[in-house]
This record gives sequence, structure tokens and C-alpha cells, in this order.
Amino acid sequence: KLNEGCEEELTSNGGSVEIHEGDFLAYEPVDGRKFDLVIAFQVIYHFEKDLREKVYSKISSLLNEDGHVYIEDFCADEPLNEQNLTWSREIIKAANAGHLETKPQYEELLAEHNMFASQTKSLTKNYSAYVFERLQKWYDDKERCLRLLSENEFKRGAAILASTLHMFHDLDKDTLDLYPDVVENYDLSLLDTEQQLGGYQLVAVKRS
Repeated sequence: KLNEGCEEELTSNGGSVEIHEGDFLAYEPVDGRKFDLVIAFQVIYHFEKDLREKVYSKISSLLNEDGHVYIEDFCADEPLNEQNLTWSREIIKAANAGHLETKPQYEELLAEHNMFASQTKSLTKNYSAYVFERLQKWYDDKERCLRLLSENEFKRGAAILASTLHMFHDLDKDTLDLYPDVVENYDLSLLDTEQQLGGYQLVAVKRS
């Protein structure tokens, strides 16, 4: 259902799109095709630490020379405490939560796989506002979302956004009162922790 909805939306202005569902690390393009752009939007942190090398190697292998990779992801401002580790693993499904890289470590990993960061932007100061806007938009677009997702998936998406705000320490009970689906999936006792999460945006280029 999700793939069908995505394909319909992505082709609404003309053109075509191919959706491949499966193991990214096992993906082999037809006829050895290479790409000008690979996008990793809040996804790399889902991989276990020992798979990170393979992820960056795979991205590099899929890019044309001078191809770009756009990464937007979480990074650690400091080691996550036990509450946040549990929350991020169980709710956000961040298998790599205990090993979130810092921004310099991300850049080092890219460099090891023949890519260099051409543009970087810290999102730590404004990421919570951005995620809060996404949470609001999630509800504003509820009708459209439910054409793509089940009711339970919609609620889970709201809870994921709320948990992210929590780790930026920018979620309070007044905010939660605006979103009953979030409250239903949220442990209010977790509001008493300090900010430990950061975010950044990075564009890297494959070396020729």
C-alpha cells in the first residue's frame, strides 16, 4: 500500500519512478547502472555499527564519479544515557543508538570510502523546531497519510517524531496535550532527561 501510494504521488507531475523494496546492501542495479545522487534521509543510524562500513562502501559503489550523496541524520552531542538508548532502540528502532557518530566521525567514514564532504550544516539548534513542524504537518496531512498508511502506522509515526523531540529536550506536557495519539504512545516519565542528541545535514561528493 505504501509503495503504491508513493509511486502515485511521485509520478503525479509526469515522469516515471521505479521502487525497489529489499536489502539495500544486496541491491545490484540492472546493467551495472550508476547514479548521480544517493539520498540517505534519517536512515543510516538504523544500521548496526558493524554494518556502517558496508553502507558507505555500497553508497560509493552506486555513485558515478563526481556523484553526490545527501545525508541528513542524527549525531551524538554526548553519549546517550540509558533511558534515551532504550527509547531510541525500541521506538525509533535505532539499532545503532549506542554508537551514534559525531559529525567529524561521519566525515571520516565518508573519506575512507572515497567521498568528501562538500557542504555541511549543523541542525542541532534548529532540528527540534524542524521536527516539531514535521509533527504538526503529520497531523495537518493526516487524511493524505492515511491513504498511504494504516491508522496504527500513522500513530507510530507521530510517536517517533515525539520521541525525537524528547531527545532534543524540546517536548513538554502542554505540547503533548495537542496530540492525543502521541500521548497514547508516550511515557511522560521520560521528559526529565537532558538534551543528548544533535543533527546535521551533509552533502558529499565522490572523488574522481
